[in-house]
Amino acid sequence: MPRTMVIKAATKVEASVTIESDQSPETKSVPMQMATVTAKREPLSK
Repeated sequence: MPRTMVIKAATKVEASVTIESDQSPETKSVPMQMATVTAKREPLSK
C-alpha cells in the first residue's frame, strides 16, 4: 500500500502550501508540483 502513503504526504503538503499561497497564488503552482514529485520519489527510493 505505497500509494496511500504518497496520497497522505501530498495532502499534508497541499494544506501547508495553501496557507502560504494565500497571498501568492502563483507560488502555489510551483511548490505544489515540486512537493508532488518529492512525495512520489520518497516511496520509490525505498
